[in-house]
Amino acid sequence: MKRLAANLLLIILSAVYVFPIVWLIMISFKYQVDIFSIPPKWIFAPTLEHYRNVFLNSSVIDFLANSLIIAVGTTGLGLLVSLLAAYGCTHYASKISNRFIYSLFLLRMLPGVAVVVPIYLVASKTAMLDNYLTLILVHVCIVLPIAVLMLQNFILDIPKELEEAAMIDGCSRFGAFKRVVLPLMGPGLIATSVLSLIMSWNEFLFSMTLSGYSTQTLPVGVTAFMADKTINWGEIAAMGVVMIIPVAIFTLTVQKYLVKGLTMGAVKE
Repeated sequence: MKRLAANLLLIILSAVYVFPIVWLIMISFKYQVDIFSIPPKWIFAPTLEHYRNVFLNSSVIDFLANSLIIAVGTTGLGLLVSLLAAYGCTHYASKISNRFIYSLFLLRMLPGVAVVVPIYLVASKTAMLDNYLTLILVHVCIVLPIAVLMLQNFILDIPKELEEAAMIDGCSRFGAFKRVVLPLMGPGLIATSVLSLIMSWNEFLFSMTLSGYSTQTLPVGVTAFMADKTINWGEIAAMGVVMIIPVAIFTLTVQKYLVKGLTMGAVKE
């Protein structure tokens, strides 16, 4: 009975999470008149009109390319910085490293709207607006707290005796890190990279404020279909589907490693 109730609860929760995505896809294939029909139409004649309008807009491909550049750059740089920070805080624990971890938590809890204006002013004074590097650095600051926390937990799951054995055999600290820790952290790195990629891909506030015509991302590009007196919901839904597809493909590609990475350390002896 308990197992049946648990399965029923999981089905309900899954339906709650999946329904908005299904509804978004349905809207992207509906004619404009069907989108606003009351009651909502579950069976309708599909159309590709909204997707055609989206891809006829030459800027959409630029938005997609900008999102890929910024998300991949954020993921790569964020992994490098967070991996070194997590390793240092784990193996060289001190009051300073503990305060560094706490400061990351405080940084994560700080709302973006509280710092967007100062960051904009600094970028404006240094001629760094509409620049890929600016957006990548800001996005790295967004993903860094969670990435460091995740990687620190993965590093703690690796026995220190393995590194010590490698160092006894002649490896330096960096050599032991490269030959022992990194291979064992493969699933953890993939899980962290997926989370970092999704966070950067979906970020809107800083992308809207710091980007310009040549660096606008897909979330910012959605606003191109919002006019003064009307909102093209079909095109916006189609853009939403376009945004979901690359991340979904990437996540499904590394699904096996992602599940393994997220479950590392779930069972303790």
